[in-house]
Amino acid sequence: YDWDVANEATVADRHDNAFRAWFHRVGPTEMVRQALTWAREANPHATLLVNDYNLGPAYEQLLGQVVLEGLCDGLGFQSH
Repeated sequence: YDWDVANEATVADRHDNAFRAWFHRVGPTEMVRQALTWAREANPHATLLVNDYNLGPAYEQLLGQVVLEGLCDGLGFQSH
């Protein structure tokens, strides 16, 4: 199975909801790191993906760390 674990994490603070609180409490990189870790624990055999439409520096910075740590298996680039 492929799991889209983190979707639009670079803009997770744009709506007033639980993701925004999590984003502000730990930051976007740690938020994605935690989500990927929990997803891997839930299904060790899943392909874990990080997806976003915002492909600028914020996405590159976020990905730099989680990719280096080997936490995600693939990247998604949204387009509509």
